[in-house]
Amino acid sequence: MVTFLLKVGQLESVMIRPVQDIQKLSADWGLSPDQQAELFLHCADALDSLDHATDAFKLYFAAFALVSATQTQAKFAAQAEKLIVNAIKSPRVVNFEEVAKVASDQGLASKSKDLFNLIEFFLKHDCATFKAQLGAQQKVLALHKISPEQAL
Repeated sequence: MVTFLLKVGQLESVMIRPVQDIQKLSADWGLSPDQQAELFLHCADALDSLDHATDAFKLYFAAFALVSATQTQAKFAAQAEKLIVNAIKSPRVVNFEEVAKVASDQGLASKSKDLFNLIEFFLKHDCATFKAQLGAQQKVLALHKISPEQAL
């Protein structure tokens, strides 16, 4: 249903709230952790495509918390990148240490080195240094469709 509504451009008007609240709604469905993770990732991808960075980040993070790193490295590499991108875009994400850990567990330090290095740079420097050197990260930001304002 989510895929169909997204495809016809009606997800936002018809059922955006249930997609955003899928963690609560699915709590009593008796899903295995793998099924929950797949559901959360599917909904997070839909939210990501609609530029709902904060909600997408929450679902990506919840999904990766449910499964082991070895299970997901190959299967969900693209979503692991989206986890980082949405963390950067979301003004509500403040704990980048956890994001860096998930990214590291997913092997992004080698697969998406530029994006992983951006998170690492943010963690190692104060805000003033990060702002001053953000210009050097324009290529990475543009590649992942992150505006400089979102990165701050």
